[in-house]
Amino acid sequence: MESGRVPEVRPAAGAPALRPKVERFGRYYLLERIGKGGMAEVFRAVTLGLEGFRRMFVVKRILAEKSSSPEFVQMFCDEARISALLHHPNVVQVYDFGHVGGSYFLAMEYLLGKDLSSVMRVLRASKLAVPPTTAAFIAEQVATGLHYAHALRGANGKPLGIVHRDVTPSNIMLLQAGGVKILDFGVAKATALANHSPRTSGGFLKGKLGYVSPEQARSGEVDARSDVFSLGVTLWEMLAGKRLFAGSNELETLSNVLKKPVPAPSTLRPGIAPELDAAVARALERDPDRRYQAADEMAHDLEQIVRDGRYESQSLRRLLDELFGEESSNPSVDLPDVPDDLAALAPSTTPAPAPPPAGAHAASIEIEIAEASAPRPTRSRSLAPPFGVAATSDFALPKPESALRAPSRRLVAAGAFAAVVLALGTFGVTRLRARPAPVEMPPAVMVRTAPLPPPPAPATPAVPAEVKLELDSNPRGAAVTNAEGELLGTTPVTLTLPRGDRARTFTLAKSGWRSATYQLLPARDAVAFIELQHERVAAAHHGKKRGGGRDLGDGMTINPF
Repeated sequence: MESGRVPEVRPAAGAPALRPKVERFGRYYLLERIGKGGMAEVFRAVTLGLEGFRRMFVVKRILAEKSSSPEFVQMFCDEARISALLHHPNVVQVYDFGHVGGSYFLAMEYLLGKDLSSVMRVLRASKLAVPPTTAAFIAEQVATGLHYAHALRGANGKPLGIVHRDVTPSNIMLLQAGGVKILDFGVAKATALANHSPRTSGGFLKGKLGYVSPEQARSGEVDARSDVFSLGVTLWEMLAGKRLFAGSNELETLSNVLKKPVPAPSTLRPGIAPELDAAVARALERDPDRRYQAADEMAHDLEQIVRDGRYESQSLRRLLDELFGEESSNPSVDLPDVPDDLAALAPSTTPAPAPPPAGAHAASIEIEIAEASAPRPTRSRSLAPPFGVAATSDFALPKPESALRAPSRRLVAAGAFAAVVLALGTFGVTRLRARPAPVEMPPAVMVRTAPLPPPPAPATPAVPAEVKLELDSNPRGAAVTNAEGELLGTTPVTLTLPRGDRARTFTLAKSGWRSATYQLLPARDAVAFIELQHERVAAAHHGKKRGGGRDLGDGMTINPF
């Protein structure tokens, strides 16, 4: 056996064939897990229908260990609510949302292609990069999709304020057919929907550190321009064939986002047009006011670059073919057979039985006498208990022309019965005419159900009485004291503080290093890292006060991240 090669495992002769691991999940059959993140796992899935109908989906399911966390469940539900609003060729389509056995899930379109992260990883291994015009095309398509999301308005005409906040190569899908789609609005925010969400800010940085904007790194307010910056990082990396801000640890990465000089891609790779250099530089402006103010402005510039570079429609497909060979050129759409015992559990196509009628405690029944010629506002009304009468909605039902031309059997019978009773009560019955005179029809009866009371508002989760502060420093081992001089521990240390609106002050001190002061308003959990200055450095440079997690000078503090 060759070294490092995994031997093929086959069932013994006569043994039953190994059955594929297929999991039944509601009306979906999960064929294989194709990804897992910090919040959810992603499966290739299929649904079954009549006459052998099958369709492939991608099912994203919240992790079992996260299902009990209101924060993660709310983030997942927010993703569903935002994704349901998005219908654009450059945004992945979400078709279904629900929960099975307490697990929330999203069902999305199944895309044939590769994510940009996989493409760039293969290219970097060969010391290559994405062709400039192809890179400009990919970024232009992403910018177009982002602008659609950014500019989306609600039914009232007001902007929804959607920001993706996680524009990275792993969330950009390159389709084998030549298109580009944005994935995963899992950490997106929509300001217009914020009032409907009980999620607290929590103090966590949303997004992958190497692609966050400077305002994200400082935990400031973000808007569409933050996504533009993240896309600029992605475009720079496609052109240069290397990471831009990635450091050896999280602190170094965030420091690079805030302060590292960004060279023009053409200085690292000849042949890149000056116009493309300029577009990248503008997207990566650290001051949002100097950046592209909207994603469609960036898309407009990139579209001109793509046109001038004479981009061919099959360039993206050829790139995937060259990198992934048959895996890309001949994508398989065959679906494995679903085991019989699972297929037998497929949801029935028989209509579900009607729910039982609501009891008298649930809704009162109001009978409305509707004269055909009387206007609706003048109809007389009387209350009656729900004695087995069928209820209609509050909407007036249209009357078919046939019903206006000829009375229904029920009304004819009712009219005839009324005529017979009238004749018996007045004159007695002598004989019935062969053709009785037409009887005036009684007024139609409409039954309305009084609307149910609105459901009670969800209970607001109790705000914890305490917050946690995680303090660390470089170098470690610094003594942490409060404003009263009480020693609280040495870094790294986690402090539990009563929640309040009074700022707390902490001092970090270590022999041979200049002491530093940190201030915190204990309104939420926070993480802070204090870079201490050596005494010799401090003697040459004036130190800067680090307060509220906003000082980004020599003693950089990022709070929270």
